[in-house]
Amino acid sequence: MSAIGARIHVMGNSGSGKTTLAARLAKALDADLVELDALNWEPGWAALNESDPEELERRSRAATEGERWVTDGSYTGLCQRAFWPRLDTIVWLDLPLRVCVWRLLRRTYSALEHERMCDALVAPRVCRLARITCAALRAQAFASQINSRTAGSSATRRARAVP
Repeated sequence: MSAIGARIHVMGNSGSGKTTLAARLAKALDADLVELDALNWEPGWAALNESDPEELERRSRAATEGERWVTDGSYTGLCQRAFWPRLDTIVWLDLPLRVCVWRLLRRTYSALEHERMCDALVAPRVCRLARITCAALRAQAFASQINSRTAGSSATRRARAVP
């Protein structure tokens, strides 16, 4: 087992780089990558965490049954029930909100530019970006609560990403 562990959960605000870091960790550790967003989002942007949270929890448990995996996502309640008891490490990406919002804007613009979406499809993307930005603000508040509770705790290893 590596020094960081074999079962790792990467958390952080939207746009903080959770998926990128988790993918790199999974590759470096030769572990399975479990993207919680991929388990959650159904066609047409239907969210299982809203429509069928039990199914999302079942999928999360099944995806993390093995001995070596890296998850990414901030579905805290779900994660606490589904796999936190078996975690070795939690990595919290604590970037400034301005960096996360910039990354979200850049990512959305790149997707729009790359796909050459027509005007009819732009509005839903902008609405989704607004929802993500609100989620980032809520996550920032949650991060402050977690940081104040776990300051100095050896149970939580904290990583700071460099913008």
